[in-house]
Amino acid sequence: MTQQEAYKILGITEEEIEAAGAVPEGKEAAGASTETSQSFDNAFQNFNRQAVERLIKKKYRQRILSAHPDVQPEEETEYSAQLLNYAYAYLKKNGWYDGHVSKKSYQVKSRASKTQVWDAPVNLRAWREREIYSYAEDSEGEKIGYFKIAAGKYIWKTEEDFSLFQKSIFACASQILEEVERKKQIYKSERLRIQTLAALVYLLAQQFLNSTALLKELGQEQKADAEGNRIFLIPAMLELTGNIQAAEGEVISPKRLTKHRLYVKNSQGEELGYLSFRDDCMYYVVIPLMEQRRVKVRMKAAEGKKAACQKLNFYVKLLEKDTAGMPESVNLQIEQLLNDYTR
Repeated sequence: MTQQEAYKILGITEEEIEAAGAVPEGKEAAGASTETSQSFDNAFQNFNRQAVERLIKKKYRQRILSAHPDVQPEEETEYSAQLLNYAYAYLKKNGWYDGHVSKKSYQVKSRASKTQVWDAPVNLRAWREREIYSYAEDSEGEKIGYFKIAAGKYIWKTEEDFSLFQKSIFACASQILEEVERKKQIYKSERLRIQTLAALVYLLAQQFLNSTALLKELGQEQKADAEGNRIFLIPAMLELTGNIQAAEGEVISPKRLTKHRLYVKNSQGEELGYLSFRDDCMYYVVIPLMEQRRVKVRMKAAEGKKAACQKLNFYVKLLEKDTAGMPESVNLQIEQLLNDYTR
């Protein structure tokens, strides 16, 4: 990629450069030809750094919002999110900061941009493949977008950014729901659709997360109990829903598990609020294990109330012996969810 091509991809014209105040004095940009490389070279030499930076960022944001993120690399067009990311990164690295036109070439289809095999375990029973994303960064390490690097039934591992994993699962769930709607030719209320999509995201996440392995990897291991069951400490918060708070060191117990949210109570049986985690990943680790009765939990208030939340020492005991039997197949739950939605 040349700098001329990068400007063209982002839809930046000489007229816009002039409007941004970036054309050198004496340059007659209005009506100037954009057909030749020399014209672009002249138009973008000695530009005002701040003006062009603002213009490029504005054009990038406009185009990236309208680009579809899951275009296959071999089918790229000038409007693909992947190509926009690289054009923007190229300009930041080689163009606007130096105040001159760079002649360097920039390879758009880099190794990372090609669909490839992702180095992670696979869940062959997963309902659907998902896409693996990676951030696009400029030369200063600033994140400027994301692009697909692989697709498959890959289980999440900590090397994959969790926010991009969530984006992957949401995209997968949205695609499944849209396919069902087209096939059945149905239109449901926005409220029901959002509820169904949220439930589908939660179920799909379970298929791509190894909760037991992640608990062992991410939890802070404590001394095992007398029966050899391993215990892990996880950073957690109590989101208070009323005026009652727990004293520091007070033991807190589970009260109810409703809609994938754990509500807790004090020793008097009064409901205090619900559990949240500092690391979003732990929500998809601990709650499913509790729903499957594969863990037991113990909590202590760690400090006094701050705003509407309170720190907790949250201990999770992993029951190595199978006391609950095999959990219901997630695929069966997904099938039931979609059947209910289409009725």
